[in-house]
Order: sequence, then C-alpha cells, then structure tokens
Amino acid sequence: MTTTTTELTSATERASAPPSTLDALAGLPLALNATLELRAVLRLLIEASLAVSHADRCSIFLLRDRRSLEPTVAVGRRPDDDLWEKFRALPPIEIPANVAVRRDLLDGRAVAIEDATQSDVIPALLTEAFSLQSVVLVPLLAARELCGVLAVDYQRRRVSQPSELTGLELIGSYAGLAVRNAQLYGEQLHRARLNECLAEGVAELVSSHDVEHVYRTLTGSYRKMLEADSCGVAILDDAADCITILDSAGRTRPMPMADIPTETRDDLRAQWRLAAEPRIFVREPWVTRLTPPRRAKLTTHLLVPLVFDDDVRAVVYVGFKQTRQLAADEDIAIRGLAAAASAALERARLIARLREHVARLDTLYRLGDVIGQSSQPQALRRRLNTLLQSSGVRVEAIEVTDRRIARRLSWPEDVAPTPSNGRRQASVPLRVGHRTIGALRVSTTSGTDTDTDPFLNAVATGVGEALVKGAARVTLQESARDRALAAERERIALDLHDTVGQAFVTTMLLARRAAEELPPDSIWTERFERIAAIGSQGKWSLDQSIRALTFVPDTRTGLPAALRAFARSIADDSDLRVPFTVRGRVRRLPVAVERALYRVGHQALSNAWRHSRASAVSVALDYGEHEVSLTIRDNGIGLSLRPDSALSGVGFTSMRRALAAVQGHLSVSNAEPTGLVVCASVPR
Repeated sequence: MTTTTTELTSATERASAPPSTLDALAGLPLALNATLELRAVLRLLIEASLAVSHADRCSIFLLRDRRSLEPTVAVGRRPDDDLWEKFRALPPIEIPANVAVRRDLLDGRAVAIEDATQSDVIPALLTEAFSLQSVVLVPLLAARELCGVLAVDYQRRRVSQPSELTGLELIGSYAGLAVRNAQLYGEQLHRARLNECLAEGVAELVSSHDVEHVYRTLTGSYRKMLEADSCGVAILDDAADCITILDSAGRTRPMPMADIPTETRDDLRAQWRLAAEPRIFVREPWVTRLTPPRRAKLTTHLLVPLVFDDDVRAVVYVGFKQTRQLAADEDIAIRGLAAAASAALERARLIARLREHVARLDTLYRLGDVIGQSSQPQALRRRLNTLLQSSGVRVEAIEVTDRRIARRLSWPEDVAPTPSNGRRQASVPLRVGHRTIGALRVSTTSGTDTDTDPFLNAVATGVGEALVKGAARVTLQESARDRALAAERERIALDLHDTVGQAFVTTMLLARRAAEELPPDSIWTERFERIAAIGSQGKWSLDQSIRALTFVPDTRTGLPAALRAFARSIADDSDLRVPFTVRGRVRRLPVAVERALYRVGHQALSNAWRHSRASAVSVALDYGEHEVSLTIRDNGIGLSLRPDSALSGVGFTSMRRALAAVQGHLSVSNAEPTGLVVCASVPR
C-alpha cells in the first residue's frame, strides 16, 4: 500500500504555483458565490479541479447518512458513455476506515495515493471498473464537517506535485461551504417541489370522481414528484389471480400473479397486512415486468400500496434508472399522496356504486310499466333487455315451471336460451311470496353473485309477479267470457222453456183432452194418445237439453259432483243401476273442458236409458297424467241392433262437436259380451 499525505504548503510554495493553477483558483470563489444550484457548483468544482490537477477524470462523492459516500458526478477529459453508466450504477461507498486518512480528510488535507491498486482506501470495485492507478482525495468541509469528497484520478502512476495538492485543498476549502449551501438550497427547493406536487395531486384527486382518472392523476403526480423514469399502477385481482397494469398513458395489459415469486408475494402480503408502507426493490427481475419493454434498463423500483375496501387493491410502481433511496421528506410526501389517492379511490368506487344503485332503482321503478303489458316470452324478454341494457345484465330465457300459470299464458315448456358469447350464465328463481314459479336465465359481464344480488332477485320477483298477474288477467277474462256464455246459455234455455217447451205441453194437453172427448171406439183416440206421448217425450228431451245447456261446474268440486248428481237422477227415474267411479287425483279443469265432458256424459246416459234396453250403466271419470277421460258403459243391445244412422244422429254429433271445441276425442264401440262403450278424452 502506498498512501501519501501532504501537509498544507507554505505561502512561498503556494505563490510558486503555475499561472494556470492561479488562474483556475482566482475566479472560483466568485463563481461559487454566484449560484446556489448544486449541479452548477459541482460542475465548477470539477472544471477547476481538472485544470489544477491535470487529471484524467474528476469525480465527486457526497456524504449520505454520515456513513457512506454516494457517487454524484464524474467528468473525464474524454467523454465515455460506458464509464458514465458504470459510475451511475455504483453503490454507496463507505468512508475510508484508515485512521490517518480519515484524520487528514477531516483536517482539510488532500490525500494522494500513488498506487491505487495496492491501497486499502480505494475499493477494488473502483480500481477494476475504471482502471485507476493514482488517486487524490480532497475533502469538502463545511464548518469543519465533511460533506463530500472530491477525487481526481489518473490512468497511469503519478506523484502529485505540492502545488497541485495545494490548489486542490484550496478548491476543497472553498467548495465545502458552497456545496453545503447548495445542498441546503436544493433540499428546500426539493421540499418545495414535493409540497407543490403533493398539493396539486391532492387537489386533483379531491375533485376526481372516476377511478381511472384517479389512477392517471396519481401516476402523473408521482412521476413529477420523484422525477421518475417510469410510473404506472398495478391493479390486483386476487379472485382472477391476475394483475392489470395501467401505465401513465392509459394503456392496460394483463400480468399473471404467478410472475411474482411466491416468497416475495407472501412477504409483501404479510408486511402490507400489518402496515401499508412503500417498498424499494433494486435489480429485481420480476419488478421489471411491471414496466414496458422499453424501460427494461430501470434498476430501482418503488412500490406504493393503495388501500381501499380494507385491503391493498392496487400498487403504484415508480421506476428509476439510477440506484435510489428515499429521503425522509420524500417518504412523507409519497405516503400523503397515497393516502389521498386511497381516499379518492374509495370515494370514486362509492360514487360508482351509488350511481349503479340509482340506475338499478330507476330500472326497478320502471320495471312494472315495462313488463306489465306483456306476458308473451319473446316480447317480455325483449322489453326486459331494453330496460336492463345499461346494467350489464341480459335475459336469455324465461322459464315457467308452474303448470297452471304456463297453461293460462300458453307458455312454451322449453324456452331455449340464446348463445352466451363468453358471458357468465346464471339462473335466478322467479319467486312470488314463498312460491317459486320458474326461473330467469340471465348472463352477466361481471362476477356478480346472482344468488345474492338483490337487483337480479328484485327483477326476477317483478317478472314473477307480472306472470302471476298475467295469468290472473287471463283467468278473469276467461271468467268474464264464461259468465257471458253462461248468461247467454241461460237466456236461450229460458227462451226454449217458455216457447218450445210450452208448445210441447200445450200439444200434449190438447191431444189428451181430445182423446178423452172422443168415443171409446173411435180410431182417433189412439192417434191423439200417440200425439200426447210424443209431446211428453219431446218435453222431456227438451228439459234434458236445457239442463245440459245451463250446466255450470260447482266452484269447489266441479265436474265429478255434477256427473254424480246426474247419474243419481237417471238411476232414480229409470230404476237402472248407475255406479259412478272417479280415478286419479281430482283437479279443476278449464270450464270449457268440464262443460264438454258433462255434455258427453249427459247425452250418453240419456241414450243408454232411452235406447240401449240396459239394466246397468257405469260411469268412470279418470284423471290421468296426460289426459282426462270419461267412459260410459252399458249392458244393452249395443250397436248391432241399432239403426245404421245411430252414430250419425243428433246425440253423437253434439258430443263430437262439444269435444272438438276443447281438442278432445270421442270413441264409440261395442262392449263384451253385450252393450256399448262411449269414451271421451281431453288432453291435460
């Protein structure tokens, strides 16, 4: 090791310094006092040092945190970009541990090192990277406190002259105070700029109600505040295990969460769960994935967590080309801006939710008017999608599982949903009170939980109520038609009773009176008796027709009770045995269906009494799963002994006509061993 320490030269030696040295020193105090810009001060120092020392390069290392020297600026006689980049990438250097060197530096003496490669003062990192042979270290003192070191170096071994060392010491004595003043000025200027950026950023964030605008404002403020080379936001989505990266230009790109090492990810989560504090990463490969490819040369990244909804939901990343540490005032400004941004994001999200809720409330308010007038599948779905267009929800199909409502509305059993095109499919039950009448098949673009989303459940409830009301409206309309039809049937029945019926009675009475007034042996007596019998039979047939015409099902028991009552009356009047059987679960049928089946039963029982010569007639009403059937079987003469026109008569014709009106079917066949079977069936 060769370390040379030179004492301050005498006045005679200083006076004998070369003219170039004196010229370089003459204007230095005035130039240093003319500026407070640290860069300008350092440039003046380097220029004067190069002129005095005739060195190949001159570097300045400023004191940081009282323990290390930070590479700040370096100038060589020949420009070399590679060496400059190496210098900028240097880590902080520890203050020389050599006691003698440390004492000389604190006393303001220049330390000349003839052979830097063998010195324990100059780190090997410097000698290897910059090919140093000889170095002179000049302390920069302010009020006898070290604030930095000026280093001049040579690429060949050289012994520094006393005049050169004296000139460098004079530069150091002038420069220390100038550097300290410039540092203080720079700190105040930097603090003022931080406060200005913080105030502007907070003001912009306070007035912002949009999440994306908050992110853009935040990245711009951090980039300006820290003079960063890159800045953006990483939006975390733990559910999708993905990160959405938003750069300062507003461009977005995805990044898998798996690109972050698991250990680092767990460490960050654990630390931010305790305290959401900024973190600095130096030369971490995974952090470079946050920045665009053109920013791949960034060496230092600052990650600032943003907390809202009680968790870290986003991270601001700030990139620097140089190795960077945060000063105390920078840390305070960063935290303050992050707190303002978190509050702004919370407010923006709340406002967005409020707007969504208001829009949904407006949708629900208009829901009744939109769906109240339509109960057909395609029309109702089209009107719903028009109303829900802004909510991100689309109705794909409306399924009705309640058979009574589906029958009333003529609702198709299978409603095929439209293609989802990548949207999330879900089924929301249509509930009316405690009853589920179907399902609303919807698709959404978001991750909404359709099972608990009150909006979708409210829409489904509205649709269910609309369907119930539609079915009730159809029922009321049918009831009105049935009442009108019943009233018309009753009017016709009364007219028949008062006109045709009275004509039959009058004919019968006149014929019998005429027969009574004729002599017993008159041939007209039998004829008038025959006319009276025909009148009586006609009156009975008319009464039966009127009875069938005015049939109205019982409101509680319906068709079975009416058929049982008619079968009992036939049995009482004819002495026939008429057993009546009901199979299956009795259910109310549409009025038109019950009237048609009653008409068939009435006509078939009447025919069996009048024409079959039977001793027993059975009636069976069967409520099947797919159809309702009525079977009347007698043990009479059957079709073989009846005239050929029997099946085409008025009775069978009226039965077929009644069943055709309700899509029913009539079959007539001989029974075994004797008799006739009449079977009427109507689909459920």
